[in-house]
Amino acid sequence: MSAKDALAKATEKEPKEKEDLTAMALVAQRLVAEVEGKETEPFNIEDDEDFKLATEMLNHAKLKIKEIKARSETVTKPMWQALEAFRDIYRPTMRAYEQMEKLLKKKVEGYVLAKKQAEAKSMRLIAEASREGDFTKAMKVSGEMTFAPEKKGITVKIFWSYRTKKLLKVPRKFLSVNPDKVEAYIKEFKGKPDPVEGLEFFEDTSSSVRAR
Repeated sequence: MSAKDALAKATEKEPKEKEDLTAMALVAQRLVAEVEGKETEPFNIEDDEDFKLATEMLNHAKLKIKEIKARSETVTKPMWQALEAFRDIYRPTMRAYEQMEKLLKKKVEGYVLAKKQAEAKSMRLIAEASREGDFTKAMKVSGEMTFAPEKKGITVKIFWSYRTKKLLKVPRKFLSVNPDKVEAYIKEFKGKPDPVEGLEFFEDTSSSVRAR
């Protein structure tokens, strides 16, 4: 369905004098439904008349966004200013406690990790001694085992992570394209960039709207 057909359908039951007031709201409802995947007849721009209507709606939407933002800021801006003033008073103390929390977390995590690793090592030794029939050794290791302590309200999760040691040794499937470098490469050309193996360059679009 074209934009003008959507407009006609949206306003067919409205008095002519109300058309300007209701058309954008009703067509906007269709656009919202399309965004949400609920509209069966998409809103399309098929000619210059459709384009004119769509751009008018775009300007209208931008203006409304600006108006709503300005109204909300009459309430939220003083609140944020008061909040920032309050935070300024406590910010140095808060920062100190946040740094303290971060440092203590690392120390607690390191201690628990070391305990868990020692526990896993002891379990392996016990299993090996048992397989070899050396139950004396197994009992000895078992008696010397210590476990990571627990504290109510504090949970330490242990999981596998990674760090890069030799980038050139990393398999290709674990490497990804650097968007910033690709964008910088594209900007080196006034027109279509020179080909790069594995990449496809195409013309895309973006737009900006100034509320009027």
